Amino acid sequence: MKRTSRLAQAGLSALFVVLVAAHVAGLIPIAPMQRAEAWLYDSWLKHTALSGLDDRVAIIDIDEASLKSLGRWPWSRDIMTTLVEQLFDRYGVAALGFDVVFAEPDQSSGLDTLQYLAQHELAASRDFQAALKQIAPRLDYDAHFARSLVGRPISLGYYFIPAGYGDAKTGLLPPPALLTTMGEGVATGYGANLAVFQRAAQGAGFFNMRADADGIARRMHLLTAYGANSYLALSASTLRVAFGNEPAAAGVEHQRLLGRHYVAPWLEVGGIRVPLSADGSVHVPYRAGSPFPYISAAQVLTGKAPSAQLENRIVLLGSTAPGLTDLRATPFSSTFPGVEIHAHLITGMLDGTTRSTPPWADDARLATVLVLGALLTLVLLRFGPWVGLATTLGLLAGLLAAYAAAWSRFWVVPLAAPMLTVFGLYALNTAYGFFAETRSKRQ
Repeated sequence: MKRTSRLAQAGLSALFVVLVAAHVAGLIPIAPMQRAEAWLYDSWLKHTALSGLDDRVAIIDIDEASLKSLGRWPWSRDIMTTLVEQLFDRYGVAALGFDVVFAEPDQSSGLDTLQYLAQHELAASRDFQAALKQIAPRLDYDAHFARSLVGRPISLGYYFIPAGYGDAKTGLLPPPALLTTMGEGVATGYGANLAVFQRAAQGAGFFNMRADADGIARRMHLLTAYGANSYLALSASTLRVAFGNEPAAAGVEHQRLLGRHYVAPWLEVGGIRVPLSADGSVHVPYRAGSPFPYISAAQVLTGKAPSAQLENRIVLLGSTAPGLTDLRATPFSSTFPGVEIHAHLITGMLDGTTRSTPPWADDARLATVLVLGALLTLVLLRFGPWVGLATTLGLLAGLLAAYAAAWSRFWVVPLAAPMLTVFGLYALNTAYGFFAETRSKRQ
C-alpha cells in the first residue's frame, strides 16, 4: 500500500514537472506562470531602478498650454520651422527626435488656394500671376521646414503597420539601417514622412511601441525587419544622428553553453554596441521618478524655456496633451507618455544598461525545471517534508541568486517557472502526504 502511494506521489510530481516544462518549451501557455514572470521582472526592476535627474535628454512637450497658445495639432510647418531653429540656434541642443510624423502637405498658408486661382479664375491676370510668383516662396511652409532639417542632427519619426492591420504605404521610408533582415518582421505597411522632409533629414526611426500580453510595455524593438531590410527605432536613430550619423552596424556574438552553440545579436549605433534579444528587442531600462524635464513647446517658441535644461541635450518632441497623448502602461505607471519610453531607451544605450534575453535562456530554464523537479521529488519521497522544506528554501534562494547574477550582467533570464516548479512540488507533495496519511488513519 505504501509503495503504491509513493508511486502515485511520484507520478503526480512528474506530471506537474512535465506540465511546467511544456509551458517553458512553448507548447502549453499557462497564464498564471506568465503573470508570475511579469511580476518577478517588474518587482526586480522597481527595486533596482536608478533614480535622479538625467542631464542628457529633455522632452519638448506639445502640452495643453501650447495647444491653447498655438492652436490645435498639427501646427503649421512655419511654426515647426521656428521650433527647430529655436532649439538649435538659440538653445544649442545636441540632437532632435520627432515622436510625430509629417505625412501630409501643409495647407495653412493658403498657397494651394492661390495656385488654384492662378490656374483657373485668375489665369489671365498678369498682376496676380506676378504677385503670386513673388510671394509663393514665402508661403511654401513645407519647403521652409525641409530647409530647417538640412545639415542638423535630426531624426524624423514614422510607424510600421503590423500584419493584420492593412498594407497602406504612405510617405517615404528612410534608407534602411541594414541591408538584411534582423529583428522581428511583422509589418505589412508604413506611415512615413513626406519625401521632401525625409530627403532633407539625416535620419528617421519608427516609434511603434510593443506591449506584452498583459498590456505592459517592458520591451521595445531597436530593429524591425521590413521587406528585405532592417530599420532603426526612433531612439536608436536619434542617438545615431547625435553622434555624427555614422552608419549603424549589427552582428552576432557566438556563445557556447553545455556543449551547445548559440548566437546573440547586437546593434551598434553612434559607436555604442547594444546586445539584443533574438527578436531585435531590449528591455527598457526605466528609471524611477521623473528623470527627464518636460518643457512646453510654447516656451521654446517664445524663447522662455530654461536654457540649462536644453543646451547640449538630446531632445525628443512628443505630447502629453489630452487627445494627443500616446499613453502606455509600464511597470511604473498605467499612464506613461510614449515619448518618455524613447528617452529611457536613449539613456539606457548611453549607460549600457539596456537588458536582453540571452539566446540560451529557454534551454537553461527547461533544463532547470527538469533537473530541480527531479531532485526535489527525490528528496521529498526519500526524506520527507522537513528535509524537503529545507531543500525547497535552499533551491528558491539559489534561483533568486541566479536571477540577481543574470540581472547584474544585464541579462533577463525568466526564472519564475523554475521557482514555481520548486514551490509547487513542495506544496503538492505536502498536500498529498497529508491526505494520504489522513486516509490511512481512517482505514
